[in-house]
Amino acid sequence: MNDQSTPATALAIVPIGTVRGGRAEPIDDDWGAVTCQIVLDERWPVDALAGLEDFSHVDVVYVFDRVDEATITVGARHPRNNIEWPKVGIFAQRAKGRPNRLGVTTCEIIGVVDRVVTVRGLDAIDGTPVVDLKPYMVEFAPRTEVRQADWSHELMSDYWQRTQTEPPSTDSTLRIERLTDQIDLARDAFQMMHEVFDEGGVPLSAHYVARLLADPRFHAFVAVEAGEPVGCITAHDLPMTRHERDETFVYDLAVREDRQRRSIGRLLVEALVADAARRGTDVVFVPADNDDDHALAFYTSLGGRPAAVTMFDLGAE
Repeated sequence: MNDQSTPATALAIVPIGTVRGGRAEPIDDDWGAVTCQIVLDERWPVDALAGLEDFSHVDVVYVFDRVDEATITVGARHPRNNIEWPKVGIFAQRAKGRPNRLGVTTCEIIGVVDRVVTVRGLDAIDGTPVVDLKPYMVEFAPRTEVRQADWSHELMSDYWQRTQTEPPSTDSTLRIERLTDQIDLARDAFQMMHEVFDEGGVPLSAHYVARLLADPRFHAFVAVEAGEPVGCITAHDLPMTRHERDETFVYDLAVREDRQRRSIGRLLVEALVADAARRGTDVVFVPADNDDDHALAFYTSLGGRPAAVTMFDLGAE
């Protein structure tokens, strides 16, 4: 018989992926509107997430890796150090400074593309290691009446409250799809982009859009929510002369104003980059105006490396 205090085999938990986006600091409350991505490591095949999109929620197991080991609690403490709440053992609360620094949260699934799961309501900050994902099933919910300490209701009163800057969607199902022969959807998506850029103009004809979508060097991905396009990215493959391969030029990226700040742009870029990689294209580049602080910060947050250039318009006026 093994001595239970000294396990015969040490457990080695290796992260499966990382939280990207969302918050940079572990603020206590208002997590309900926070949207971020869980990006699986490259060592996992894309089909490791196959079927997850059929679920509305997922249980995320992650590591509070920024917690100082000196602050880990093994006994009793006041939750949030609030002396008005009773001292309770570390296993009777959900504090970060716990023995193995593990957190578990049930999150709403916004979308699944390749190795990226976009979720809402994950109380983990950017860069957090994720050690497991499990689809939430109602059969695993408590099967008897739930009892909860009074102080915990007070602690959680503002924990998930949605902020006014990110109103809840009427349809939480967001999907990212590549535009191939969906002419009507493509026309609506391109018109949405014109409106975001305040360009006006006449809607593109069905004939022109069909020809555009049939071009193998043209690529477009659309974000659809409640049956409507809420974001879109377009790009073109450019054949090179320095080497025998293409490079992908991102021409436009737009997200509808009332759906901005929900990481939809990030999801579209990741879908395009993943598709380019599958086609053997390892260079994807995008221009950004030097005075467009939002675009510069956005592409930098995606790991983009700025290259100073000046673009000239040589066309006839």
